[in-house]
Amino acid sequence: MVSEREHYARLTGDYGETTVFEILRGMGLSPKWGGMADLEIRDTSVEVKTSHLTRYRSDGRAGYQFCLRRDGHCKLRADVLVLVCITKNGNDFFIIPAAKVGNKRKIAIPREDPRSYRGQWSRYLDRWDIVETQREVGQCGNGSKTLAR
Repeated sequence: MVSEREHYARLTGDYGETTVFEILRGMGLSPKWGGMADLEIRDTSVEVKTSHLTRYRSDGRAGYQFCLRRDGHCKLRADVLVLVCITKNGNDFFIIPAAKVGNKRKIAIPREDPRSYRGQWSRYLDRWDIVETQREVGQCGNGSKTLAR
């Protein structure tokens, strides 16, 4: 039986994936479910991670935390990573080339309002153009991939 926490995590993940799917479709792309990552657009794979605002630090500060991989698993298996921050005012998105993530196990956006964040990942806020122009291969892949409409 699935715990309540696991059930909630799955619902949150499904929400993020569906939201990103619809955005990509609205951009005129043709995303498909599955493959090595959550979504595929031609030869480009997209991994979606979703988080609600939470107090994840011992000092009580709030923000968004994304687990990218677990022990014993390969690095990120996608070309593009989309972080979905579910805020009280809607959603904010960070679209990051997977090659920029490196070996990180987690990424945090340590602000209640992701738009006020000015750290390492801030340059990727609402960068949907990265999905369209991505030519870097994910950390577990090989070869070069090009997105085609």
